[in-house]
Amino acid sequence: MKRFVALGLLFALFAPLRTFGQADPFTPSVSLVATGAAAELVVAWPVPARHHVYADTVAVIVGGQTLSAWQGDPSHPETDRFTGETRDVYTSAFRRVYSLAGLAATDATAAVVKRLR
Repeated sequence: MKRFVALGLLFALFAPLRTFGQADPFTPSVSLVATGAAAELVVAWPVPARHHVYADTVAVIVGGQTLSAWQGDPSHPETDRFTGETRDVYTSAFRRVYSLAGLAATDATAAVVKRLR
């Protein structure tokens, strides 16, 4: 019996570490696409089942400037069940396309793609 209690305690102590090192399920994939003389940054965001991403929490920052997507999948309004606030959300994988026209090549290499918290 003591062995099972000891094993149970060890499992309880180390179970939280199972998620340590696992990738963030919301990590986007980023592609740089050349379109003639200009370039575009295509960002594809996964959204796991039973989750959502607020549309206003997704940002692409290049050279200190936050870019606006000129093309992408539409979000839809949803009422937050905790706050009662209606916000635009994505409930499945989505992509956004950002134009890099007019940016210096050095800026494009320093693009920051993130989900604001």
